[in-house]
Amino acid sequence: MPPRLSVIIPCYNSEATLGAQLSALAAQVCGYSWEVIVADNGSRDGTIRVANSFADRIPALRVVDASARRGAAYARNAGAEASHGTALLFCDADDEMADGYLAAMGRALETHGFVACRYDFRKLNRSWLARARGEEGQGSGPAGGYCHPTLPYAGAGGLGVSTRFLVPTGGAVVLAVSAIFFVTLAVRSILRRRTI
Repeated sequence: MPPRLSVIIPCYNSEATLGAQLSALAAQVCGYSWEVIVADNGSRDGTIRVANSFADRIPALRVVDASARRGAAYARNAGAEASHGTALLFCDADDEMADGYLAAMGRALETHGFVACRYDFRKLNRSWLARARGEEGQGSGPAGGYCHPTLPYAGAGGLGVSTRFLVPTGGAVVLAVSAIFFVTLAVRSILRRRTI
């Protein structure tokens, strides 16, 4: 039976940070079935070795080659194409998902087709970057002020989308995953006064 959730992590030379993200995911308690797809964008360091070292803690972990083109968007697309879940969760290799992340995102995707998690800008960013993104952290609802001074946004590294939003092409399911795609969805949802 295919997993409910596919966690997709685009990577490029992420040896120094990927272990923390995979440790956080391995510690999740979740009632949904899930898999992790590490979409490697041509790393030249030990990224693949680090990913493979978690095979005993994350049994449904796969590393896929996403090196045909450079960029996180391409790696996210390659991960989405290789996934088996009915919902896709996008994480970044240099983030660390909090306890309850998988369960909360899975529950949210039961009701909504597009969801975003909250960011704790202070935990993983240097002090100047945390200040630029907001000293108080994100709180609830979409983030605001960092990418645009007045429009709220959802960052590409903490999003979930139901596969019913994906477009089938030639037998494969492809999603044009980029920050602009997700910002556009978020703005449209806000303008229509929908919860994202």
